[in-house]
Amino acid sequence: MKTIGLILGAALGVGAISPVQAADLFSWPTQGQSNFYPANTYWTGVYVGGHVGAGWDNAALTNPLDGLTDNPLASGVVGGGQIGLNYQMGSWLAGIEGDLTGTDLSSTTTDAAGFSHGSRTDWTATVAGRFGYAFNRILVYGRGGLAFASDRETLTDPFGNAGTTATSTRIGWTAGAGVEFSLDRNWSVRVEYDYLGFGNQNVNLPLPLLGTANVGVNLDIQTVTAGINYHF
Repeated sequence: MKTIGLILGAALGVGAISPVQAADLFSWPTQGQSNFYPANTYWTGVYVGGHVGAGWDNAALTNPLDGLTDNPLASGVVGGGQIGLNYQMGSWLAGIEGDLTGTDLSSTTTDAAGFSHGSRTDWTATVAGRFGYAFNRILVYGRGGLAFASDRETLTDPFGNAGTTATSTRIGWTAGAGVEFSLDRNWSVRVEYDYLGFGNQNVNLPLPLLGTANVGVNLDIQTVTAGINYHF
């Protein structure tokens, strides 16, 4: 009987909690509260995640054999993963993030003289700083840092003979911006735009009949992705 009385007493105590109080027990902390996960540390810590979206690249080449500019424009699906570290100071955030993204960006264009220029990017990677401002569970941020890309160029003459570079890793810079929304203590989702610029790089494209064409290829890539992160 004593045990039953204790159980009934506990049940009555829970029943005495108002609906508003009950909701507070399970609600996500709001700005200014100091619960187990204070508002000013929503974003602090290590996170890992994945992303998928669309990409576009522009690989402009001026062909010294005919003086014309070939400009293949590729578009396709991109996707990969990211890992990062955030530190929040009040509403301001600073952090660092690295990502690796696979792409299917490949395109070929033919100029008026019959030369074809093909460009292919298999992956990109960035190491970037992130700086943002948190509106409670919404984070608006910018990012910038180093960019890398796997690049391969092909030049085909009007007779069908092709010269192809070895796959090379290009180094450049990146800048972007995004919005991230915290779903709960551990999960967040985001949308992000990034620009990757690699400038001009000289490559040698040997053509059997016409000799080696030394050309400069200017490469830039843009991506728009949606992502999800798990925060430890």
